[in-house]
Amino acid sequence: MEAHARRFWKSGAEWRELHDGVAQELSFIVTKSRGLSEGLSEPSGRELDHLAAAAERALDELRRAITAVSAPTDDSLETALAQTVKEVANRVGARTEVVVDPDVDVPAATKEALLRFAREASSTRAVTAARGASASSSPTAPGCA
Repeated sequence: MEAHARRFWKSGAEWRELHDGVAQELSFIVTKSRGLSEGLSEPSGRELDHLAAAAERALDELRRAITAVSAPTDDSLETALAQTVKEVANRVGARTEVVVDPDVDVPAATKEALLRFAREASSTRAVTAARGASASSSPTAPGCA
């Protein structure tokens, strides 16, 4: 597993990006929740939604890192996207369908960026659907439908 982790985290840039994202989300959660607990602000539904969304983003980033260092990176884009979207959908009880051209091959960094986008879009769609609104995503990148 250490060799796989070294391959994934070729440079410190990926680690710094993950760390900064998670740290930013956690900092937001701490600041807002402290303000709420000290009575500095009134808890509104919108504010609580923002706190929950920040926690979900931080968890998603950590899950991404755990998956990246513990799973093979040679999955096709099609397989990786389907798995990523289904994981998010399963957590929130949503139904998904992922359609990707199986012949599309992208560099690892591009695949990771697409997986991050898919994770964010899936989370956003799930929250929107839970509120009763219609939700759909149609990326226009080559090979995505």
